[in-house]
Amino acid sequence: MSLGANLALAALLKRGTGDNLNVRAAYLHIVSDALGSAAALAAGAAVYFWGLHVADPILTLLITVLILVFTWNLTRQTLHILLEGAPAHAHPDEISAALRGVPGVRDVHDLHVWTLASGVDSVSAHVVLHGTPKDDSVSHVIHRELRGRYGIDHVTVQLEDPDCLCETTRHAWAGGQGSSAAPP
Repeated sequence: MSLGANLALAALLKRGTGDNLNVRAAYLHIVSDALGSAAALAAGAAVYFWGLHVADPILTLLITVLILVFTWNLTRQTLHILLEGAPAHAHPDEISAALRGVPGVRDVHDLHVWTLASGVDSVSAHVVLHGTPKDDSVSHVIHRELRGRYGIDHVTVQLEDPDCLCETTRHAWAGGQGSSAAPP
């Protein structure tokens, strides 16, 4: 009965395991219960029919190793989120290059790319324009670019005039040789 219920629940949860770590954790829990039940039935049959008393500890060890492997993968992904790691599909260098390719963008600095939660990635960046920003159209293009290319919807962009740079970073192209560029 328990094995059947766990298999039915696992089939239902399997559909939603994509980007959601909570659903994957629930799925892993149900699958480990199902594997445990199947191993107990198999070990019982092996003992009853063939007298293989070693079947139970061997199957227990096998199931334990499988659960540890799956759990480590889930734990690693969770730690990556907790440590605000960059998502695997959106490398910061690629995003920086994509932003530099947006018309009107001269440079990008203070770029940060991280995962907030399962399937929720974020970008913040300072974007130096070729000229004084007239409106927020460049910001809209950047948002569309990041959403279209990388599926990133949580974007914060600080647009900068090339003549009025922020003081928080070094600009290789301003002030020469990567010195700290203070506003004029």
